Amino acid sequence: MTVLSVLALLLDMLVGFSTLIDALRLAVSGQLLTGFVVSAITVLVFILHLIVLAGCHDLVRGNSTRYSYAAAIIACIPIITPGVLVGIPFGIWSLVAIRDRN
Repeated sequence: MTVLSVLALLLDMLVGFSTLIDALRLAVSGQLLTGFVVSAITVLVFILHLIVLAGCHDLVRGNSTRYSYAAAIIACIPIITPGVLVGIPFGIWSLVAIRDRN
């Protein structure tokens, strides 16, 4: 799941940068609200992927279960994960690993 999170962050940086440029173009062309919404969603998805990465790191280290639970639940959300068929099984697997560790 950590590798998946790193790949998702790299993709977010590439796609997010172009999305933010497109949102800026929308804002300049007079569609300020649409540009703002697109920018906010892009930043939110990037932050959620950072949370998943931090949770994966904590799961591997065994530090905090709070971030690990949050990361596993976010990974189960199909829209946010990089691959729908990959994110859900890894999220469920992480939840089972956290539960067994406790």
